Amino acid sequence: MKKTLETEAVSFEIDEGILIATYKPHVKITLKQAKTIVEQRLIFIDNKAKPTLVLNSGTLNADKSARDFFSSENGIAGIKCAALMVNSNFSSLMLSFFLKITKPKLLVKTFTDKKEALSWLSNYTD
Repeated sequence: MKKTLETEAVSFEIDEGILIATYKPHVKITLKQAKTIVEQRLIFIDNKAKPTLVLNSGTLNADKSARDFFSSENGIAGIKCAALMVNSNFSSLMLSFFLKITKPKLLVKTFTDKKEALSWLSNYTD
């Protein structure tokens, strides 16, 4: 059985032990919203870290303070590892470059195929 939660900025779903976070289109995420998203995520997953698939259904637009928070210890709370979906090889290259610069504190990988992402994440379920 799938568990779901709809919020203002993101839809959460747990399917076969994997948290799927789908960001809604045209949402501008501020630091305040980023903190709310993380709080909602932690409540939704009962503070039990999950491998996480991040889907962006529109252009995710987060200001610098929100991006910084999302990459902090507090911002990654509840995420065991993350698969980030991108829509092109170019986007994958750009995001991979960004990840090398920011050096996230958890295992992160980019994918252009959702089935491959879910397969990779399934290696990290309990």
